[in-house]
Amino acid sequence: MSGDPLAILEERINRAVDKMAELKNQKEKLEKDNQDLKAKIDLLTGKLKAIENEKKQQTNLEDENQKLQQSQEEAKKRLSEIIDKLEKLKD
Repeated sequence: MSGDPLAILEERINRAVDKMAELKNQKEKLEKDNQDLKAKIDLLTGKLKAIENEKKQQTNLEDENQKLQQSQEEAKKRLSEIIDKLEKLKD
């Protein structure tokens, strides 16, 4: 650098302008990255809700299946009792 105060000031201003441009570019990149991350979060939140809904549906189906199995067992038992009674009457 020369000893000229105006040249020194100009050099400092140029570096400051360059730094500001660099910071602006970094800010824009970070804002874009932030938007991308928000979109990913929204997507994952939607997937999580879908999984939670599927889990609830699966639990409901399992409960319904258990009730149906109990009903089937009760029906088998009653039919067995009826068959036993009919066989006793047959003898």
